[in-house]
Amino acid sequence: MEWFLICHGMVTLTVVVSFLCGQWSIFNNTPIQWIHPFLTFAAYDYFLRFVAFVFGAKDHISSDCLINILLNCKILLYFYTWILYWRSSQVYEFRGCYC
Repeated sequence: MEWFLICHGMVTLTVVVSFLCGQWSIFNNTPIQWIHPFLTFAAYDYFLRFVAFVFGAKDHISSDCLINILLNCKILLYFYTWILYWRSSQVYEFRGCYC
């Protein structure tokens, strides 16, 4: 399990550094610079195409349509509520209070 967390942390760090600093000259000819264009432009386009495919849209959907889908999606609302509940229960257990 520790290896999974270490690998996940390294991938997350690489993506964040590439997203924020990929255009800097210090990262020329490195994997950080190579994945920067994908993260900043292509990934969102592929995500929009995926959402259009899942929800059956015939054409490429706009970001306004995506926002409306995400705002009206009850599953996401329940998922985020569950995350908040789960996280707050862990905080109380950590402090020694089982409320």
